[in-house]
Amino acid sequence: MSEDAIYRYWGKAGKSERFHLLSYHCLDVAAIAAQWWAQSPSLRRALCHVTAVGEEATRAWVLFFIALHDFGKLDIRFQLKAPHALAILQPDFDDGMAELERDYSHGLAGHYWFKKDMAALGFTDRQWDRWRPWVEAVAGHHGDLNPNKRMGGPDADEEVIAADRNARRAWLKSLATLFLAPVGLSLNELPPPCPELVAGLCSVSDWLGSSEAYFPYQIDPIPLADYWEQTRQNAALAFAESGLFQPSLKRGGMGQVFPDLQPRQLQTLVDCLPVSPGLILIEAPTGSGKTEAALAYASRLLTVGLADGVIFALPTQATANAMFERLERIAGRMFPSGANLLLAHGKANYNRNFQALKTAQRPTVQDAEEAMVQCVAWLGASRKRALLGQIGVCTIDQVLLSVLPVRHQFVRAFGVRKAILIVDEVHAYDAYMVGLLRRVLEGQSRAGGCAILLSATLPSYQKAALCRSWNPRAELAQANPYPLVTHLGKGEKAQTFELSEEQLPLPRTVELDRWYAADLLPDEVQCRAIIAAAQSGVLVGIVCNLVDNAQRLAERLRGMADGVVPIDLFHARYRFKDRLTRENAVIAHYGKEALRGAGRILVATQVIEQSLDLDFDWLITQLCPVDLLFQRLGRLHRHDRNDRPTEFKTTRCTLLLPSAESDEMPDYGLHGVVYKYKRVLWRTQQWVERHPSVEFPTAYREWIETVYDESPWPQESEKITKDAETHLKEMTAAFFAALGLASSNANPLPDTDGNAAKLTRDGEMSLSVVLILQAKSKTLLDGRRLNSIDEAERDEVLDLNTVHVPAGWRKRLPEADAESRHWLAMQAAGDNRWQGQHGTNLFLYDRDAGLRLATEE
Repeated sequence: MSEDAIYRYWGKAGKSERFHLLSYHCLDVAAIAAQWWAQSPSLRRALCHVTAVGEEATRAWVLFFIALHDFGKLDIRFQLKAPHALAILQPDFDDGMAELERDYSHGLAGHYWFKKDMAALGFTDRQWDRWRPWVEAVAGHHGDLNPNKRMGGPDADEEVIAADRNARRAWLKSLATLFLAPVGLSLNELPPPCPELVAGLCSVSDWLGSSEAYFPYQIDPIPLADYWEQTRQNAALAFAESGLFQPSLKRGGMGQVFPDLQPRQLQTLVDCLPVSPGLILIEAPTGSGKTEAALAYASRLLTVGLADGVIFALPTQATANAMFERLERIAGRMFPSGANLLLAHGKANYNRNFQALKTAQRPTVQDAEEAMVQCVAWLGASRKRALLGQIGVCTIDQVLLSVLPVRHQFVRAFGVRKAILIVDEVHAYDAYMVGLLRRVLEGQSRAGGCAILLSATLPSYQKAALCRSWNPRAELAQANPYPLVTHLGKGEKAQTFELSEEQLPLPRTVELDRWYAADLLPDEVQCRAIIAAAQSGVLVGIVCNLVDNAQRLAERLRGMADGVVPIDLFHARYRFKDRLTRENAVIAHYGKEALRGAGRILVATQVIEQSLDLDFDWLITQLCPVDLLFQRLGRLHRHDRNDRPTEFKTTRCTLLLPSAESDEMPDYGLHGVVYKYKRVLWRTQQWVERHPSVEFPTAYREWIETVYDESPWPQESEKITKDAETHLKEMTAAFFAALGLASSNANPLPDTDGNAAKLTRDGEMSLSVVLILQAKSKTLLDGRRLNSIDEAERDEVLDLNTVHVPAGWRKRLPEADAESRHWLAMQAAGDNRWQGQHGTNLFLYDRDAGLRLATEE
């Protein structure tokens, strides 16, 4: 068995005569990993946290196994994929002796051959149990590995099989000599536990280590040790230009990240929090500075090498877009040497700021110094790399995919676990998503990482469940003041941090009016009161639970107002291109910088509940769960103003409620479908009817804990109790469904937006409808034929012309295609208006009202 055997196999090959020796490619990849190890204290800490054998031995094992990632290429079936390279490297090979298997997977083969070859060398089952996780981690670097899939040897002569076997053994021995022997290790040793980060580290290193721009193809053999020194120099340049790592600031905290802000409320606690791995929960009202506090605390964690970056996850694309703009302003302060800032969600490519970062490296002035905020093209080119930069802003779906069966899931997990994970609006997720989030937190904890959870309205049972995900034996403090910061570190007992009396939020009173209506829509008298208020200069916001309600109410108000005041409509059932236009208009008319003086009415759905910084003089809302009610109230008198109309200088909210006896639960109709926990709706109404006003911040604890208390109220009817029991069973089933999916060995699905939605959301998602003028030619509403649009732009154009509708419409629409799109033919019905029919179902679309369904009787 000679080392020369390893130089007879290619690893990378072009269509021409050029190729790169396999041994050298493997060392290129290991050299990238070595650079990452050398530069990143947090990566070293995370890997050693699991191996517990010290830095020297951990580095040796990690590089050894990463260099083995293409072990399966030492097989004639792979080598036959580039006959020109094989003819040069093995000129005596008779290509009639073996058959090329077109579906040959060198990752799966690497796992198969390693186990088989090591068994032949005397490996015991106990030894294999320790080596197996490492081999699976690196062998699956192309996206997935199913070790249960059947694999066998090639259909070749024994001479060929023996040559491959000898080459594999020579390669093992060579790598042991290069990486293990210098630190006193050998192939006879049992490796330490394999860190989960190794799979992602290997895959990303392979992506970068495969670049011919940095690693020129080498055909002529030179000693491995010499090539190792050569490729380490190339790897240093490749890694530096990749954007994968940047040193953070030397000192962190509010003063460094937000030098122009005087710390207030939660922000005054930043310097008191432990600078160590752990879970932080921040519970505080909207507008209390949670975001700044979280980022300032994250900066302190970065300065001591506890992470390489920050990932900020939010509930919606709109909130992610808004956060992206905020972080663009401070990214250079957190990473003065340069910050790669990435946006990750299904519509990130339509965000102008993100596109600007990807197409140009533009300087941002931070105080007196100039810092570079950018997005290196290599990082921004793929959704799989979206969480690998210094700062990633994303929707929560992108983080949840890190624990789900999608291709390269481990790359997402690697990005998340080497970063400080900040999750905003934690209360906004259902039982299924919380189940997935708990899996994410478990992984973050296993890696010795850091996570920060933010919420204004987090019920105590959810808080306890999230803490148990980090540490199953977590003990929370009995005292439960508000606001509160909770830290859960290595020990079982959580630490709590309270605000000093002078830093507590100022009391805020919201007066509650009640309007009763069977359909939760204002009657004629109430509509006239709304219009009269707008005529007097009031900015009125009306929040509906259903798009159909919002469309009907806006149409009715417009008919009654007869153009006297502007009435706007905003919801989610528009083509994406029209929704963007309407969202910008809503911000312009009702946002912080909107001109005041003239009244206006906005009828909207939950799209304004958490996503947009809007400020209404008067808020009217349909009944909803208490925590979401508080989110809606955050849009009422959001900013301090002296120019509000006289009658609305006090903060007033009007709730639209169903009339019902106090001990009976009404039929909430479709509102009960949107908010499945009907007991919470009923209790919210009961609590509102008992209180003429809501006092903040005390209401955050008192109201939410009372409404979500799992014990029955004395006056609750049997119907309410049974509904609660049913809902609890459904939540439990959804929670365990999420855990089961995250733990499954299912074949991974492609990493697409559609699969992201299916995997990260409970039950049936909304349907995608593309509006067209002609079905056969698939002509869009603007007259363009789909087949005339460049293929590279086609997906973007389809996204812009897609409307999302309820899953209940499925039977009313044409059958979906293979991409789960429903193509709905329309015809012009006036300016910016179209209508279409499928069966007895009439569909109406206009750019103002969006898509409506009018079923013919």
